[in-house]
Amino acid sequence: MSNGNPLKHKLRAGQACFGAWMLSASADMAEILGYAGMDFLLLDHEHGQGSIDDAIGQLRAIKGSDCVGVLRVPSNDYVYIKRALDAGVAGIMVPNVSSAAEARRVVDACRYAPTGIRGAFGGMRAMKYGFNPAYHQEFFEDLLIVVQVENARAIDAIPEMAAVEGVDVIFIGPRDLSATLGSSISSTIPWCA
Repeated sequence: MSNGNPLKHKLRAGQACFGAWMLSASADMAEILGYAGMDFLLLDHEHGQGSIDDAIGQLRAIKGSDCVGVLRVPSNDYVYIKRALDAGVAGIMVPNVSSAAEARRVVDACRYAPTGIRGAFGGMRAMKYGFNPAYHQEFFEDLLIVVQVENARAIDAIPEMAAVEGVDVIFIGPRDLSATLGSSISSTIPWCA
């Protein structure tokens, strides 16, 4: 087993992990949080201000720390997922996943053929611009895949989503889930996504 993603290994070992949610595109803030001891930064591209270029700057900023970057993509879009993975994130979070089929689509977007649909390229940042030719065979073992449950119809599908090979974390989005259950959004937890 590779040691490329300490966050995934800590989670598998049942250890507590601490992170920060980044709505800002600031590489300086990412660097500060990395040095402050965060296990991960969640780079939010669903509600946050960042772009793929900003994420690369943030990943470079935390490279000198033990912190890893997890990127929340705007939607279950295989092209955006590919771009985030090519940039070198250690994990991907996909919002509003409602079924095992949608969870499999997330995993497929993260895997190369013949087991997935991720397009292959030889010079991206994730493989050190071509200087790590083994990347295509090794990366998936260390990639953390998080799917978000954010609507009422997804609740019953949680066991099936959790059983999808490749899904590491089911994350509950309390605001959107509360809204679909008929609860006031303003009454939910104020600082959760």
